[in-house]
Amino acid sequence: MLVSVPVSFVTGLVLEHDAHMLAGNGLTVLLALPVPALLVRRFHDSGRSGAWVWLAVFGFAVWLLRTVISALWGLDARLGFDAWTWLLDWVAIIANLASVMLALLPGSVGTNRYGLDPRDGAAS
Repeated sequence: MLVSVPVSFVTGLVLEHDAHMLAGNGLTVLLALPVPALLVRRFHDSGRSGAWVWLAVFGFAVWLLRTVISALWGLDARLGFDAWTWLLDWVAIIANLASVMLALLPGSVGTNRYGLDPRDGAAS
C-alpha cells in the first residue's frame, strides 16, 4: 500500500487511462510476486503448513484472469465472464479473507516443526 497508492495517484495524474491501468496492473503483479514467500514464512511461524498459501494464490489468480480477459478482449468480454463466474468471486473473497485471518493469528511460542521462534533470540 505504501508503494501502490502513491504510484497510482501520480500515474493517474500524468498518464492516460490505459497507460495508468497498465502501470497499476504491472505494479500489482510485481508487488504480488514476493507475497507467497512471505505468507509461507508467516504460516510456518504459527506452526501451519505453507500449503495454506494457495488460498492467497487462488485469489490473485482470479484477479489476474479477469485482468487478462479485459486486456485481450475488452470490457464486454470481462462482463460476460463475470456473469458466468459469480460463484468464483465468492470463493476468491473467502479464500483471501481466510489467508489474511491465518496470517494475523499469533505465532507459536518457542520452537515448532518448522524451526526456532524468530522472536526468541535463539535464532540469531
